[in-house]
Amino acid sequence: KQPVPKHPVEFDKALADYSQKDFNVKAALDDKADTGWAVDGDNEKLRGNRQAVFLAKSPVTFAGGTRLKVKLKFESDTPQQVLG
Repeated sequence: KQPVPKHPVEFDKALADYSQKDFNVKAALDDKADTGWAVDGDNEKLRGNRQAVFLAKSPVTFAGGTRLKVKLKFESDTPQQVLG
């Protein structure tokens, strides 16, 4: 079978080891440019490696295996607050 070049995946749930007040990880899924997930990166006591898990609404499987390519979109008005 030929590979499926693009298959949109809808995410249903988001979990994180930490979310900043008023910036819950679930906001990363709401399609609003003025919301999102934050982790208090400017607070040295709270700063650290953080993890988020996004669960697809339906299983993503294809015969022969599945490889996902994830594209992150950053739309914050504060460019100093980025991943990395």
